[in-house]
This record gives sequence, structure tokens and C-alpha cells, in this order.
Amino acid sequence: MERRSPIGTDSGTADLLRRIGDLVLGSAGCDLGHALAAVSAALKLRSALWLRSNGQSELLAAHPDGLDAAALGQQVAEWAESLPGPLVREGGLAGLPRLSPASRSQLVWPLALEESERAVWVVESDEDILPDMASVAQLLRVAVTLLRARQRQADHEVQLLDLKSAQELMGHIVDALPVGLYVVDKDYRIVAWNRKRETGTQGVAREDAIGKSVFEVLYRQPEERMRQELEEVFATDEIQRYEVESTASGERRYYRLTKVPMHVSGTDQVTHVITIGEDVTEQKRIAERISHAEKLAALGQMAAGVMHEINNPLATITASVEAVHDMVNEYSEEAELLSMIETEVERCKRIARDLLAFSRPPPSEKGPVDVQETVEETLKLLQHHDRFKKIRVQREYVYDLPLVWANSEQLVQVFVALALNSLDAMEDDGELRVRTEVINADESELGISFIDTGCGIPQSDLPKIFEPFYTSKLPGKGTGLGLSICYGIIQEHGGRIEVDSTIGVGTNFRVVLPVYRGEHSKDDGATGATEQG
Repeated sequence: MERRSPIGTDSGTADLLRRIGDLVLGSAGCDLGHALAAVSAALKLRSALWLRSNGQSELLAAHPDGLDAAALGQQVAEWAESLPGPLVREGGLAGLPRLSPASRSQLVWPLALEESERAVWVVESDEDILPDMASVAQLLRVAVTLLRARQRQADHEVQLLDLKSAQELMGHIVDALPVGLYVVDKDYRIVAWNRKRETGTQGVAREDAIGKSVFEVLYRQPEERMRQELEEVFATDEIQRYEVESTASGERRYYRLTKVPMHVSGTDQVTHVITIGEDVTEQKRIAERISHAEKLAALGQMAAGVMHEINNPLATITASVEAVHDMVNEYSEEAELLSMIETEVERCKRIARDLLAFSRPPPSEKGPVDVQETVEETLKLLQHHDRFKKIRVQREYVYDLPLVWANSEQLVQVFVALALNSLDAMEDDGELRVRTEVINADESELGISFIDTGCGIPQSDLPKIFEPFYTSKLPGKGTGLGLSICYGIIQEHGGRIEVDSTIGVGTNFRVVLPVYRGEHSKDDGATGATEQG
């Protein structure tokens, strides 16, 4: 027998409902399992409660424990979804889906919830007649609604927490990048500014950058050029790359800028532009040194061949001049011409010797060297030089310097050449500062500088000064191989020579050598090999 009329509640369940209300709505939270168990146990019933959402059924609670209600849920819930109200079956349930074969009466109650969700409550008894359950059903409806609201709130809080964690993680990732990064919107307002941008050449605190115009914050950069670059990315939706040169830090540095289009909320239009700035000064210097080394290697091979071709004719000329000298009067015009020939032949021989040293530097014995002592030895050698006596020498030493792995004689050769180069650049009255220092934050390199107050070198000539045969001296005063040989020696030591010069102010030659860490062996010195090759 089926009936669809509302089911009342007798006075015998009032106390039970209060207990259920405390369990369901009390401060302990919404515990449907306990509430349903309390109802079912008190009335000696079987019951199950399902949530129906998006065509699927989820078992929320069942009593008694061990009741296999999950499998029945989909079948009952789909059928109950079409019911306009509660349905009671009494007097036997043969052939009908039920929680237990022993059940003889059944209540199926669809409970409307919020947001198009429904709950289905099934109650069964071994008796032919069910007790009144209307108030319990309403209470369960409220309870399920509250539970779903709390679940949604908890899910929302978890999502917010996950989003916050993801944002914090992304912020840490962006801040950890070794490159400067900032983001602007279509109004050219800065919306992101990483830590590298706070400490870089144009370091600006994040709170002083966020929300402001990028042209206001990066006021040192040409606004017209920056605007054009950003507009190009907004218009084309393509990554743009630029290389710029800056002297904002007081020295010439090079930066690679990459501007990346960004889409927010899945829009087709570019909403933001990410700008990544990377200092590539060292990369450019390394590339230039590699290119220079390749040219030196090629010229060295050529020089060796030229030297052999020149030496034989020079020897013949020298022998012939000596023979003719014996045939002429030593005060005659012919003797003077022969002397000129001898002088020029000697100069050619000197060039040939320099070429030999340039093309095939001899293997050198290396060991731990105190750079300070080597510099002092250099200055002692130069103190007897006439022009050296006319200038002022200023020592700027950092004492207790670490050692370097080097050939001390070759270092003296390099230091003497650089000091003499400074003498040639100065008039009789000038100053030479000799400085030693530890460079780099990790103290991995030493610097030895020779700073003069000479005439300076034009910026256009700086890239060429280490090339063979380049010289700014008068004809006959130099072969143009001295700095090339110095460059090769220091490069063979795993170091480099840096130069900075200003016309009318002076020039700074700095030799940079790696600090000795104790990892070299005697074999390294015997072959002249270094880790850098």
C-alpha cells in the first residue's frame, strides 16, 4: 500500500528531535552520521541518506553500521528525484528495491536543498506500519543544507589557501630569479617588481614601484623608446628582444631585454607585458676574449711561418753589410748608409724575435706566487730607469693577499711591460698608481692595476690594443707585439687583462688572476696547462 500524504509527528518523538537538533545544529558541528544513527536506533529503523547532485548520488550516512546502502543509492535516488513529495510503502515490499530483505515498510523522502541539489532519505522497518517522521525529515533537510553550506565554505577556504600558497610560491620563484623582472598593464602601471629590480643598477624598492608609471620609476631610460617597445608587444602579441648599453652604474654595461606578452583571464588581447632584464656584460667580454684568442691563434701560426721566411734574408743582408763595411771609408757617406741598413736590419730581427715569442710562448714552470712580492720586484727593476725616476709612484696595496698559481718571471715580464707602457703615455711629470686587490664576492680572483695619468686611449682604439702590431707609438718606437704577448701570458695563466681609459685623464690596466686554492700539481706547472685550457 502506498500513500503520499504528509506524515505527522507524535509527542513520543519530541525529546528525540531535541536531541537530534543538538547533534545536527549544535556547536559540535553538523554530524549527520550521529543524528541519523540516533533516530534509527531509537525507533529501531534502518535508514540511509544520499546527496543527489549533477546526476550522481553520494551516500552521506547510513544506519546500522555495515548496511550496504551505496549500491542502492543510485537506483533509489534516480527514482525518487521524480517524486513530488514523500512516499510511504506499507504492508510488504516484495520486488521493490530496499535496504534489507527483511524490511516490510519504507519511507522515501526527497528533500529539496539549495542550488538545485536534492537529498533522498530512505527509512525502512520490519513492521508493516512506519512511525511518524515528518519533523525528523525537515530537520534532516536543514541539516544537509547546513552541511553543504559548510562544505562549500570549507572548500572555498581551501581554494583561497591554495591560491594564496600558489601566489606566495610564484612570488618566491620570481624573486629568486637572477634577472630583473617587472610587469606593466595596458596603462603602463607596474603591477609586479621582483627583488633583483630592487638591488640592480637602478634599484627601486618594490613599494616605491608598484602602482606607478614605468616611465616615472625608470626615469633614466628614454621614455619614447620604452613606450614604443611596450606598444609593439601589446600590438603584435609577440616576444621582443633587445640589447641595450648603459653607463648608469658608472661603467659601460650591456643588458639583454626580453618583453613577453601576457594574457589574463583567458582573453585574446594582451593585458600585460613582462620585461626581463639580464646583465650580459660578462658574456660579451667572454665572447670577445674567445674571438680575440682565436685571432691570436691564427696570427701565431702565420707569425711562425713569416719569422722563418724573414730570418734567412736578414742573415744574408747582415753578412753582406759587414763585408761591404770593410771596403769603404768609415767616415764616408756610404758607411753612414751601411750603418742605417744595420740599424733597420736589427729592428727587423727584433720584430722576428717578438714574433717567435708571440707565436710559440715557451712552457713555464708554475707554482704558488705572492703577487705583492712580484709587483715589488717589478718596481725595483724599474727604479733605475731614467724616466721612471721623474714620475711619482703610489702604492695601494691590500696586504695578506692569497697566492696565485703562476710563473713569477712571466708575471714580472707582464708587469714591466704594462708599467713601461704607462711611462710612454705620460710626460716627465706624472703619477703611476700600482694597486692590488681581491675582487668578486667569493674572493676568487686578484686584481693588479697599473693606473697612469697619461694621455689616455681613444674609446675606438680600446678593442684593438691587444691585437698584434697595433701601436700608438711613433714609428720605430715599438713593434706592437708587447701587449699581445702580455695578453697571451695572462690568458695562459687562466686570467685576463682589462683596460679602462679616458682621454686626457689616464689609463688603467688591470691584470686579473684566479686565486690559488691548492688544487694544482707540479705537472700543471711543467706543461703550462690550466683548467681553462
